[in-house]
Amino acid sequence: MSTLPSASDTVVAGSTLEKACATLRRIISPEDDDDQIKENLSYVWVSVHKTISQARPNLKERLRDHSEFMDYVTSGSNREQDFIKLLRNMAKQEVLWSELFENGTLLLSLWRQAH
Repeated sequence: MSTLPSASDTVVAGSTLEKACATLRRIISPEDDDDQIKENLSYVWVSVHKTISQARPNLKERLRDHSEFMDYVTSGSNREQDFIKLLRNMAKQEVLWSELFENGTLLLSLWRQAH
C-alpha cells in the first residue's frame, strides 16, 4: 500500500498519489471555464476519495460521501467558487495537486466536520 506524503515529502513516481495527481491533471485543464470544472467535480471527488481510501484507509471515514460533497459545493455558493478557483490554480500549477491529499491541507469541502 502506498502512503501519502507529509508536507515535506515528494510525490514518488508510480505511487498511488502520483497516479491520482496525473488523473487530476487530465480531468481539470488550465483552460477550463467554471462550467467545465463544475461538470468534473464528481470526478475530482472520486479521484480524491479513491486515493485516500487506498493509501490512508484510516482517514476514509472522515471524507464526505459523494452526495454530502455535492451538497457542500452547491451551485453558486461561495464554497463552490472557492473550490473551482483552487482547482484552476492547481491546473495552472500554482498549487500542487498533492495538497488535495495531504493530511491537514485537504480541502475542507472534502472533509466531514468533526464533532
